[in-house]
Parts: sequence; structure tokens; C-alpha cells
Amino acid sequence: MKTALACLLLYGLGAALVKHHWWFGSLSASEPRNQPAGVLSLLPMILPALLALTLAGAPTYVQANDFPPQKLLTELKETLLKAPACAPHCAAVQESRVEVSGQRLMIRQRVNAVSELAFPLPADSSWQAAELLLNGTGAALARADNKHWVRLPPGNHDLTMIARFRGDKLSIPFPLNSPNISVDAPDWQVFGLQDRSLTGGTLQLEKEVKEQVEESLLPAPIKPFVRVRRQLNADIDWELVTTVIRSAPPTGAINLRIPLLPGESVVSQNVLVEDHHAVIALGVRQQQLSWRSVVKPGDLESLSAPDSDTWTEHWHIQASPRWHFITSGLAPVKTRPGAGPVVHLWQPWPGERLDIEAIRPEPVPGPTTTVENLQIDHRPGARSAALKLSMGIRSSLGGEYRLPQPPGAELQNMLINGVEQTTPRDGDQVVIPLVPGLQSIEINWTLDQGVARITETPAFALPTPASNIDIRLHLPRDRWPILLRGPDIGPAMLYWGVLAVILVIAATLGQLVRRRQLSIPLKTWHWLLLALGMSTVNMAGSIPVVLWFFAMEARKRRPVDSASPLFNVTQVGLILLSIVALLSLFATIPQSLLSAPDMQVTGNGSHNYFYQWYQDHSAEVLPQGWVFSLPLGAFRIAMLLWSLWLVFALMGWIKWWWECLSTGQLWNQQPQTRTRARFGKKKTDAETENKDTQQE
Repeated sequence: MKTALACLLLYGLGAALVKHHWWFGSLSASEPRNQPAGVLSLLPMILPALLALTLAGAPTYVQANDFPPQKLLTELKETLLKAPACAPHCAAVQESRVEVSGQRLMIRQRVNAVSELAFPLPADSSWQAAELLLNGTGAALARADNKHWVRLPPGNHDLTMIARFRGDKLSIPFPLNSPNISVDAPDWQVFGLQDRSLTGGTLQLEKEVKEQVEESLLPAPIKPFVRVRRQLNADIDWELVTTVIRSAPPTGAINLRIPLLPGESVVSQNVLVEDHHAVIALGVRQQQLSWRSVVKPGDLESLSAPDSDTWTEHWHIQASPRWHFITSGLAPVKTRPGAGPVVHLWQPWPGERLDIEAIRPEPVPGPTTTVENLQIDHRPGARSAALKLSMGIRSSLGGEYRLPQPPGAELQNMLINGVEQTTPRDGDQVVIPLVPGLQSIEINWTLDQGVARITETPAFALPTPASNIDIRLHLPRDRWPILLRGPDIGPAMLYWGVLAVILVIAATLGQLVRRRQLSIPLKTWHWLLLALGMSTVNMAGSIPVVLWFFAMEARKRRPVDSASPLFNVTQVGLILLSIVALLSLFATIPQSLLSAPDMQVTGNGSHNYFYQWYQDHSAEVLPQGWVFSLPLGAFRIAMLLWSLWLVFALMGWIKWWWECLSTGQLWNQQPQTRTRARFGKKKTDAETENKDTQQE
């Protein structure tokens, strides 16, 4: 559409130009004016419309700021920086040669490159590169990331780097592995090279005869210094762990020869041993290096600190209970106590000596296995019970621990240090595999006997004595505990002691009523029965009930004078006390029929349905705990009978209460009448005086 409008516009403009241009002729004055103009006569009106339509339909070109998109740029970057298929093994060094002459250092390498790449060359602050030759032709040399770099095309190449230096020490860190290195450096000592291979990635050279350097403002290079930490772990076998820790300089290669201890045999593969010395090569940024050795038990008799200015030594001895060390000649350094094993530390000065005498304690007759803690958790149900035995066993030799199963028990699982194990059994015994040290053991059984009138924890007979014994018994909620017994440290049922005191008080009240010949309608057995029923569910509610009986008796025997202003107040107080006492009695009935009795069990974290006993030590036979209980229905039947008795007894008590409350007069209204009489009398006297005055 847009193209058609543009063509029509061009056609109209072209026709107008053709008509009026002198090349194509024009209308003369002699030509008639009344000729039809045709399409050309409409051009003044058509051209503006065509121009507006063309401009309106013309596309708007806007420069997009979000092109190219980030995804396209990321893909382009990944494509350009994509590593070749051979990475990271696109180049290999076949041979290297180092030559030192005067103050000139030359490093030659024969390199094979699979693809075009940037090849890393050695760089160090002890020398400065002056020239690089690639296949005999000068090449550009760049430096980044503490390395020299050169661009290599695919193929075999000879690289020669010529450098200048000043000083007595040279360090040449090779970025890539160089398996075949030769050195031509007369009057120089070479370190870090073994069988034409680097031991630590850095080749070090040091002049045999140091030059006398005039004083200058340039700082002298820091001499390498390390700390050698030797730790002896004495157990069944003696293990020696030696760690070389960098102290100075913070970076740079360090090559040392650390002497081994007498009788030390290195078993690590990362350390080269020459002439009973460990050849150590720390990388440029490597901070420490460790190796392991073995020492025959008892062969290490002394430790001596060498008189060296290159390293200092620290000695650590960690002894198991199998060994006892007696040291002399040097006092140990006090260390901060921790949760782990005790490690003795010595920090000797150069030339100091520590004498060591290792003594293996003779074994004494006795058990090699100790039960440090034991917990029995018994959860009886209606027909079966769940039993869990948790033990902490410490063994010095390991072996097997045979535990007899309780009668009627079926083994469910066994866990050692939280990991479930197979459950080997030998007849009625559970075989527990032990290793030296402390182990946490958990065994679960299912018993074929549930709760009964006398429920007790199972009897265990251990092969060895046990310490810190914790016995737990969970009674179901549908039982009524009555008595319990177990080790001395455990729960106590306080209800029976409290009940004894209440019964004594109830008997005393009954005797008081009988001897004083009070009108309270309760005999001794009534008081006992009332106290017995309220003691299990609402013991505190019995106090207002007792006060109510004696308050009403006092109201009947010694009534307050009805003319006293305290008479009505006393009546109101007695009514309120009666309401409280009756509410206490009525509240006891639903509580006794719907809730469980509170037997007031306390002690050692126990409560009404959970009992926990503790015993510090026991022989092979473990202590037991038991509880005598009845079904909860028995308690509720007893309380139902008590409630029926209480309802019938309340009928007589309420009748007696009304007699006591209404003795003499129930409510005194005389003060209102007396006030009205006095008011009437005063009014009559005033009228009489007025009449006398009028007569006079």
C-alpha cells in the first residue's frame, strides 16, 4: 500500500513537470481554454492528499539502544574466548636449559604447541628479562600474573630468554612442568633439582662465594626462614607428623634439607629423602608442607634443636593411655586445656635437648569393658510393652559384649553410635561388637506382657558392673497408681502422707462434735468419708466446707442480737460462705467422675504417670522399679458411690443449715421501722408546739 501511494505521488509530480516544462511544450494563448483538463486539472487537490498519506504511512526509523542484546554479546564472548579442544594440555615443554655467566642469565626451552596460544615463561624479581628469541627471531614479551607471556603458533619452537641480574641468589619458577632440565652455572649451588626434575616447581641458584656489595638504598632479599613442627602420636604404633611452615619471606620458593629423627622412616610419597634428610621445596605461594613417618616404639630417646638460622623447631607429644612419658632437660610450655586429648608442647632454643623415656604401663587384672552410663526406658501398654536400653560402653581392647535378653523379649533393632547394626544373637543373648574407645549403644525390644496390677521394669544381668543407672517407667493414662517402689533416688507418692494427716483431722473433728454435743449432722465416719472423697481431686475445697459447718453451728448456738447493726451483715456472710462450700462440694462430683486422681507424685523429674529412678552404681544385676496400680474405672466407680452418698447427705445438711440460719430471726427489718417511728414522733411534737404558739 505504501509503495503504491509513493508511485502515484511520483507519477503526479512527474506529470506536472512534463506539462509545464518547456522541453515538452506548453499551451499557447491561441489554444482554447475550454478543453478538459482531465487528470492534470485535479493534481492541485490530489497531490497534498497523496503526500499526507505517504508521510503518514512511511515507517519511522528509531535507533534501538538495546541492540545487540546481552544474550548475543554473551554468546559472542564465549565463542571468541572458547578454549581449544586440547586445553589445558595444548603445550608441553620437552627440554629446558639454564645457563649463568657473569650477570647474564639465559633460559632456553624447547616447546611443542598443538594450537595457537599464549605460552607462560618464568618471571621473578631476582632478575629482569632483557630479550626473547622465538626460533632465533626476536619476539614480543608480555608480563601478567607474575609471569612472562609469548604468543606461539602451532608447532615445535625454540624459546630463548636472556635476562640480567645483580646479586648472589636467583629464583626461576617454571609455570609448566619441565621434566628435563639441565643447568650450566659454574660457581653456583643449585637447589630444587633432583634427577633433572624440579622438586617444588622452582629452581634456585646461590653463589658459592658471596660478593661484597657496596651499601645501597635497595633492600636486601629476605633469607628464607621456616618453623618445623614435629608431633609424635604414640599409640599401638608410633606416628610422627612433621610440618614445615613458612615464616619468611611471605612469597617465593624455599628449598631446604630437614634432618630426620633417629629411627624415623618417611612413608609419605610427596617428600624426597637423601642422606637421612627430607628435601623440602615450597612453591612460590605455598605456606606449608607435611609428611608422615613411622618410628619404632621406644626408639625415640631424645630430641635436639639444631643450631640453625634457617628454621626453628616445635615438639608435640600426644600419648594414648598405653604409654607414659617421662621427660627431662626442658620444661613443656603450658597449653590451653581443650576438649580433645592432651598434647604436650616444647619450644626449644637452638642447641637445647629434650630427653624422653617412654614407659608402657603394665596391665592389671580387671575388666577391659566399663558401662559408664545406662538407661532403661519401659513403656507398658495394654497387651505388650516397648523396652529401650541405652548404654555408654568404654572398651580398652574391643571384642564382644554379650547381653542377656529379658524373658519374653523380641529384639527389634540395635544402634551403635547412631548407626543401625545387624542384630546377631546367640541363643538368648545379644552380641554387641565393641571397638576400643567409647561407644553409644541403643537396643529396642518388644515384651509380650503389658501393664498389670504390679508393673515392674525388666531384670537385667550384665556381664560387668554398671554406673549411672537411670530407670524410667511410663504408666498408661487409664491406670490408677496406688503404690510405687524402686532405688532410693526416685519418685515419692505424697498422697498417702497427706491423706493420713487429713484422716487424723477428720477423726478429731468427729470426736469434737461428739464430745461437745454439737448439732452438726456429721459423725466421725462421715468426716472420714468426706475427707477421703475430696482428698484425691479437690483437697483445697474441703477447707470452706469445714468452716461452713462450724460457722453455722456458731450461728445456732450464739446468735447475734437482732437489734445489732451487724446482724444482717453476719447473715450475708453466712450465706456467701454457704455458697462457696456448696460449690466446692458440687465441683468435686464431676471432677471425681471425669478426671484422674492426683496422687501427688514428685521427685527426680517424676509425675503422676512417669517415674524415674537413679542409682550411681550396681553390680551385674541391675535394680528394678515397680508400681502397683488399678484400672481407672475402679477409681471412678468408688467416686460414683461417694457422689451418691454426698447427694443424699446434702439433703439433710441443707435442712440443718436452714434451721441454723433462721434461728431467732432470718432478717432484721426493725431499723427501718424505728426510724420511721422516730420521724413521726418528731413531726407530732412540732405540730403541738405550733398549735400552742397560735393559741397564745
